[in-house]
Amino acid sequence: MNISQHGVDFIKSFEGLRLTAYKAVSTEKYWTIGYGHYGSDVRQGQTITKAEAEQMLKDDLVSYVKAVDKVVTRDVNQNQFDALVSFTYNVGISAFTNSTLLKRVNAYQDDDVRYQFSRWNKSGGVVYAGLTRRRGEEADLYFTAYVETPTTEPTEPPTKDPDPVDPTTPVDPNESTETPPDPVTDPPSQNGSNNGNTGGTGGAETGTGGGSSTGNDNGSTSGNGSSTSNETNVDDSYLSSTNVSTSTTYKVRKGDTLTSIARKFNLKLTKLLFANKKTVVNANIIKVGQTLVVPKANYKYYTVVAGDTLFRIAYDNKTTVSKLLTLNPSIKDKNKIIVGQQIRLK
Repeated sequence: MNISQHGVDFIKSFEGLRLTAYKAVSTEKYWTIGYGHYGSDVRQGQTITKAEAEQMLKDDLVSYVKAVDKVVTRDVNQNQFDALVSFTYNVGISAFTNSTLLKRVNAYQDDDVRYQFSRWNKSGGVVYAGLTRRRGEEADLYFTAYVETPTTEPTEPPTKDPDPVDPTTPVDPNESTETPPDPVTDPPSQNGSNNGNTGGTGGAETGTGGGSSTGNDNGSTSGNGSSTSNETNVDDSYLSSTNVSTSTTYKVRKGDTLTSIARKFNLKLTKLLFANKKTVVNANIIKVGQTLVVPKANYKYYTVVAGDTLFRIAYDNKTTVSKLLTLNPSIKDKNKIIVGQQIRLK
């Protein structure tokens, strides 16, 4: 597997471009140039073009790409591979090869991967804001669903001749004849959170298995994508408030991890850890029933009405079906939602 151009551009955004040789630290043995290219081949006073800098970066990345491709033994998508190459390019091949992050990736323990990224934000024992931001964006890239570009031109569906119109039937001049846009769909989310209580992955301490569904579906089907019921979002009973402008609290459920809770509320893991620094001593250990502070929870809901589909809701709210499924674990079938059901949008 190879890094994509998007992955190269991602690394460039963090490395920065210098077209004249420099020393970041005066005691360094060699000079640096381009996108972080460092070595004995760089001379004091040397200048290069932007194109030469990019070629240097691609040449440098060859060994990192080979190393990641060799030690990652599970199937990963392009975004996941790019994120791991960026991480390795920054921390070094040996560090990545011996890291817990690699162990979690190969074990499909993605519920702990974001936390493992976040640990590598120090240099010389000092936390750097730039490294914290880079680790967060690498984790975001890792969990971004990858949609492969088709290699052939898509074929348009056959057009259907319009139904004949009775000339004697009156036509409303204000009635729109435009066809509504097709809903945006996407493949299932790649972040595959492991809700089980796997040893060492930070899961809640009791039992196995993930969150429960909302159970009874006693409503009658309306035949248009929704049915009638009093079902509400399964997560609501675990929140102290749904006020999006203030902090709230969340009661830990079986299968929860600190990473999955942070993702549920659209928070950085570090922010959630800081808000609970007095009660969470070890980020890998939380207990079922434990109450966590969720700082300024940034989420909102949509109430399902008759005729709604998950695809239409995703399209109207500029999101994707896979994101809605991640935020709403009570939805087991993306083709079946309930009238009156509260769906978390963000």
